[in-house]
Amino acid sequence: MKRTLLLIGVVAALLLSTTACGGTSEEEQNASDNIAKSFAGSQPSKARKAVAACFGDELVTSAGVDQLKKDKVIDAKLKAASQLPTKLSKKTAEAYGDAIVTCYKFSKLKADIKKQSRASDDQVDAYVKCMTRSTTVT
Repeated sequence: MKRTLLLIGVVAALLLSTTACGGTSEEEQNASDNIAKSFAGSQPSKARKAVAACFGDELVTSAGVDQLKKDKVIDAKLKAASQLPTKLSKKTAEAYGDAIVTCYKFSKLKADIKKQSRASDDQVDAYVKCMTRSTTVT
């Protein structure tokens, strides 16, 4: 009996400590998933989905669900706005920029960029090179 109670206590402590160590809440995950779906667009490629998932996670982690609601990036049901609001708090704007720099891997999105822009291979290569250089944090 004592072993069972001790085991239950240890398991409960581990579960509580894991949650306290920064696990994503269900609300945060839902907000991130909805932002990612909106950011990915219709019929996204695998690479675009990966960028969008990273973007959603980074934005929610940095700005927080409550701030994103205040800025109307997401609504009360955590649905993402169809367009980025024209006015954002400093916190959300910085989180948005940081998420773009962290997640947007232009070299992995060459095919998407070419398809959407209808640019030549040389034009896409020049664009990717320029954007990669300008978003690299030193």
